[in-house]
Amino acid sequence: MKRKWVMAVDLGTSYIKVGLYDQEGICPCVVREDTASCSDRTGHLVQRGELIFEKVLSCMKKAANAFPELTDGIEAIAFTGQMAGFMGVGEGWEDVTGWS
Repeated sequence: MKRKWVMAVDLGTSYIKVGLYDQEGICPCVVREDTASCSDRTGHLVQRGELIFEKVLSCMKKAANAFPELTDGIEAIAFTGQMAGFMGVGEGWEDVTGWS
């Protein structure tokens, strides 16, 4: 029987983390990349949605490439996110406010 896997993506404020987990919770692979924050005109720290998206895709690809033999068994992708934030999205699905 083929092992089933979940790819878990953690959208953190300091870094993006992606892990591959089997049904018993075993995690043979974790990939992590730092994220960047900047100050907006009010002095609040914000993160650009496009940059978060790029980091997520990069981490997902790195995890898949680290264990290519597992990728055909990925049954689901789960996302967790930062606490209490907001990001405005425009008509073309672009980030118009940054994550704040």
